[in-house]
Amino acid sequence: MSLTPPGSSRPTRRAVLGGAAAATFALAATAAGAGTATAHTRPGRPESPVRPAWPAEFALPNGFRPEGIAIGGGPYAYMGSLADGSVRRADLRTGEGRTVLAGATGGAATGLKLDRDGLLYISGGLSASIRVLDTRTNRLTATYQPTTAGFVNDVILYGDRAWFTNSHAPVIYTVPRGHGRDGDVREVPLGGDWEQGPAGTISANGIETTPDGRALIVVNSPAGKLFRV
Repeated sequence: MSLTPPGSSRPTRRAVLGGAAAATFALAATAAGAGTATAHTRPGRPESPVRPAWPAEFALPNGFRPEGIAIGGGPYAYMGSLADGSVRRADLRTGEGRTVLAGATGGAATGLKLDRDGLLYISGGLSASIRVLDTRTNRLTATYQPTTAGFVNDVILYGDRAWFTNSHAPVIYTVPRGHGRDGDVREVPLGGDWEQGPAGTISANGIETTPDGRALIVVNSPAGKLFRV
C-alpha cells in the first residue's frame, strides 16, 4: 500500500529521490521483526519515526507502452506512450497518475525533456513530429512537422533551443525554447565522420551535451560509437 508522507508541503526533488532509501530501510526493519521501524539518532536525542515509504509502482493504462520519461523540480514524472503519443503525469509521492496530453492514432512520444519554465519537449518517433506541452495548463504551445521524414527519437535542451535526433536520416532538428519564442524547426545535417546506417535502421539515438557545454554528443547505435557534434 502506498502512503503519502505527512505534511502538506511539497518535497524537493532530492527528497523524492531519497524516498527510495527510506523505503528500503523501512522494509528491512519490518523483515527483521521490528514492531515499529525507527530512524537512527544521535546519543541523547529522541528517536524519530521513519517516513512512510514512497510508492514503488505506478499504474499505466493497458497498452500504454511507456518509452521516454522526464522529471523536473516538482515531485512529478512525465511518461510518453509509444502506442499513441499520449503523455501521463505521475505523482511520485502518492503514485497517482493522469493523462495530461491525449493521444491519437499514428502518434508516438519517445524522448521527453522538461524545461525550468514548465515546457515539456516531446519527440514523436515515427510520427516525425515535435510537440511542446505547457505542463502548467496541459496545452500544446507548439507543434512542428519537419520536412525530412524519419524517426524523431530523443531530445536535449542546449542553449536557447531544443535539439532532436532523427534515427532514420543524418540530420538533427532544433526548435526554439521558451514561452512566446517564435521560429520554425531547423534541420542541421550531420556530416564529417558521421556514419549513417542502412535505410530504416536506428542510427542517431540518444543525445546529450558535452561536459564543457560547448557541443552535443550523439549516440550512433549500429556503429557502436559516440559522435561529437
